[in-house]
Amino acid sequence: MQKTFLSLLFTLAITTGFSQTEKKTWMLGGSASYSSTQEGSIHNSILDISPRIGFFIMKNLSVGAALNINTTVDDGTNTSVFSFSPFARYYFLPLGKHAKLFGEAAGIFGNEDEGAGKSSLVGWSVKAGPAFFLNNHIAFETSVGYNSTKAGIETVKDNTIVVAVGLQIHIRRKS
Repeated sequence: MQKTFLSLLFTLAITTGFSQTEKKTWMLGGSASYSSTQEGSIHNSILDISPRIGFFIMKNLSVGAALNINTTVDDGTNTSVFSFSPFARYYFLPLGKHAKLFGEAAGIFGNEDEGAGKSSLVGWSVKAGPAFFLNNHIAFETSVGYNSTKAGIETVKDNTIVVAVGLQIHIRRKS
């Protein structure tokens, strides 16, 4: 009996492996990243946490928004950035039975607070990586991306390569 039940569960997991990216599925989760840059003698460390929500408008295509909370330490000076990022994410190229590559593009709109003053922030980002579907509802993902932002009165531009890890929960909406 137990072997039959386990075989049934295994078969169900294989046949529904990618139901997470079907139309009318919600995606809730987020990612975290850490990056470090060196500009001459100046060293920057950046921690970014991005909770997100998305909705699959068609198979493999999700649109949504992320709230980015970013802290930068620049040789002792702390900068906080709060931004909103509408995104579109497309899952493609299955990697075995329980993984897919995804690509994502997003806009970045927010505020930067350097302690001495606040300034607006605008930019864009792209990233790609594999999503590993641990079960019918949870995916662990890693990604490599590129962010380009402009901030401040002097229009300071930052271009950053970012490596991130995330966890997404996929909830299928009942029709």
